[in-house]
This record gives sequence, structure tokens and C-alpha cells, in this order.
Amino acid sequence: MAMKKCDAKICDNGSTFWAVTQMCSQDKLWTIPTPRVPIAREGEDMCYCECVADKRYCFKPDCVSNITPVILACSSDQIKYQDFVTMPGDDGTGSKNCQCPCPHPMCYFCADPDVAEFVKASCDDSGWWPGYPVVMSAGGGNMCTCLCPDDAAKAMRVAVPGDAEELLHTTHVGDMVMTAGTDLKWKPTSVVARTKMSNFTPTIGIKVTAGGSAITLIPDQRVMNARKLLVPAITIAVGDVLMGADGQERAVSEVEHLPVYAYPIPFLAFSHDAPPDDYAGRLLSLNGFVVGDYSTQIHAMLGGLNDRLADD
Repeated sequence: MAMKKCDAKICDNGSTFWAVTQMCSQDKLWTIPTPRVPIAREGEDMCYCECVADKRYCFKPDCVSNITPVILACSSDQIKYQDFVTMPGDDGTGSKNCQCPCPHPMCYFCADPDVAEFVKASCDDSGWWPGYPVVMSAGGGNMCTCLCPDDAAKAMRVAVPGDAEELLHTTHVGDMVMTAGTDLKWKPTSVVARTKMSNFTPTIGIKVTAGGSAITLIPDQRVMNARKLLVPAITIAVGDVLMGADGQERAVSEVEHLPVYAYPIPFLAFSHDAPPDDYAGRLLSLNGFVVGDYSTQIHAMLGGLNDRLADD
């Protein structure tokens, strides 16, 4: 028996809808005559949801990381919930424009102190990043969203010129941030490359609290300890001592492993080459911790770091 098309209430509802948009964004689906995504339902026959031929779907992480402009575009154009708006492709990557579904509209009560506290707690507990939409009830069966705040648990701030910090997920290629080597002499350096959230293989997050500050990393990111060795985040334990960007030692008071979906934020790189022995220009200050850039992380994974400085 041929697979039947799912009811609209299945294809257009909740997590199934998001799964369909992600699957439809994969080019291989467009090689079949009628692009469709099979949906498995417990205790029932499989059915399918169709891809829309005139839309190139964005991956969910791309849409979520740009949720604020998506909501603004949907609101200004008065586009209804779960219809689509066009998001521009990334400059310099060759990616084409794609479509993001309109989420629920912004809640009018997000600024209420009790609501804001609840939203932040939800974001912290779930490991969501700043800007992630938290669905709320607006009464009468209507739904709306409030966004995770910039000080949510996963917020990462990178040091920039002028004794200032910027949110890591808003930093792009060509921006100037502060970098150093093992001497911790900081100077402005231009970002050469930046990963996209959707490029990541799912992994756990390692939340490290030390000296009153916290940072969330993935297991193979390199962090400087008090001996000025670059250690993988996965090896950090309570009682270890890390080096702060200000040159002060920070004792680790808590280490928490977050779920696999909890860490899709970007990485920055300052060169495509292997880092020099002193890591000059390859260390950056994230939330006041000294962290190796993406090129350092990659070369560490390949076993190409100086043994005197890299400690696995």
C-alpha cells in the first residue's frame, strides 16, 4: 500500500514541523520527483509531509540564531505563524537565501520581572543560548514567545578593543577582538574565520565555574590552566586551577555536563595555520577565561600542538 500524506495538523504542528523543515533543507531530497519527508507514528502506519518546491528551507539552528530578525520580519510583513520569511545567505560563503518559518509572535509581557525570571531560569536549566525562543501561553489557546536573555547561562562574551566585551554569537569575520599568546599580552586581532552553528556535530557542553565566573565549552576546546598549559575542557575537574585573562588564578568550584543539544554556538579562528609555540594571536578571552581559538582546537585534535604547552 502506498504511503499516504499526513494530515495538515501533523505536518504543521510543533516538533514535526521543525523536523520537516530541517529535512527539506537537505539538497538530496530535491532529487526525487515530489520531495517529501516520511513521518513514523507510534502504533500507526507511516505517512509523509511534502516539501514546498518554491522554498529552500533554512536549518533550524540558522533560524533560531537569527530569531530576532525573523520575528521582526514576520511582524512587519504581517506574516502568520509558521509561514516563511526569507533570510539572506552568509556573505563570503556562497550560501543562498533560505526560508525560516515564522514563530509565535513576541509576548507583550516578556519585560514583566516575574516572567523574565522564569524565562531566564528555563534557558539556564535547558542550556539554551541567548535569543532562543521560549514558547509561552498568551491565554485563550494562543501562544507567544519570549527570548532567552543575553545573560542566559550559555552567553559568551569575548574581549574586544577598548576594555570592552561583545557577545560571541554576534561576532563575525573581520571584527577585531583581543588575542594574546602565553604571555597574556593582549592586542587587537581580526577574526579570519567563524564557524556556523549548523556545522557542529552534536556534543555535550562542559560548564565550568571558577573564580565567580562560568563558561560553557565543548569537550575538545582548549583552556589555559595555572601552569599555562592548554587543557581540553573535558579533563577539567573541581579543584583544578585555571588562568584568567587578567593573569589571576581561578580555582574551579563546579563542573557540569550539559545535554548533547546544548552547545551550538560559533567558534572564532585567527589563522588557518598551525599555532606558533607561544600561541601568539591564538588565545582569546571568553568570559574572562583564556581559551584557544578554533585553529588551535583543530590542530590539537590532530595531535599537532607543541607538547610543552598542550597537555592532554
